[in-house]
Amino acid sequence: MAVSSKDHCEQLQDDFTTVVKSSKTWQMIFNPSKCYVLRISKGKQGIACPYHLEGHILGTVNHNPYLGVELTNTLSWDIHINKIIGKANRSLGFLRRNLGNCPISIKKQAYLGLVRPHLEYASSIWDPYLQKHIHQLEMVQRRSARFIGHIYTYQPGTVTTLLEELKLPSLQERRKTSRLLLFHKVVHQKVAIPIPDDLQQPTRRTRQYHHRRFIRLGSHGEQRKNSFFVRTIKDWNDLPTDILNLDDYEAFKTSLIALRDP
Repeated sequence: MAVSSKDHCEQLQDDFTTVVKSSKTWQMIFNPSKCYVLRISKGKQGIACPYHLEGHILGTVNHNPYLGVELTNTLSWDIHINKIIGKANRSLGFLRRNLGNCPISIKKQAYLGLVRPHLEYASSIWDPYLQKHIHQLEMVQRRSARFIGHIYTYQPGTVTTLLEELKLPSLQERRKTSRLLLFHKVVHQKVAIPIPDDLQQPTRRTRQYHHRRFIRLGSHGEQRKNSFFVRTIKDWNDLPTDILNLDDYEAFKTSLIALRDP
């Protein structure tokens, strides 16, 4: 819930108290020392209220992991991206030490199973728009391609050609595909994510009209402009009509991948 007054603080504290009572009923006890308050606000300071669980005052943090994604009070992905790049690089280092003499097929499979997942978990949510983040992520895959192909020359175009030969599309394109797949589930109500009210389907028929395209209303602020729905709507509207008409998820996925990797 959005907290914009002292009354909202009291309501949220009441919710905490109710959750604690429920947890005791179902014998799923919270550990208050591992619970924190993360305030996300457009202003410099949000409403600062003390919250507690079973008498323990909850500390305030600027960032904290939630289901494997590092959230910050500024909605920046710097910490999360640096964290997953570190994990991916450590996994790649492990592969280099242990699989250096293996065939290309084995090294590629190891990269796909042990390195790339670190770079793509929940990427539909945090897909970066800053070029520095995009570049940092792609560099991990480029280093991985050199390891797989055992090619360490630095002539221009070497890694780009290698990625094509290994059939490894850019991580940026894969994240775009991931966002579109999730949005397909949203449109067809396969996941419990409502479409925001400011995203509407067109009512006036034009040459570009399609009943599954959406009108993107105005958005303010960098975070909003580059959020999941606003970015994905644009990519969704650019899809060919025959792909938009696909109700079946697997058929939609196959068509998207074919469009990305002709």
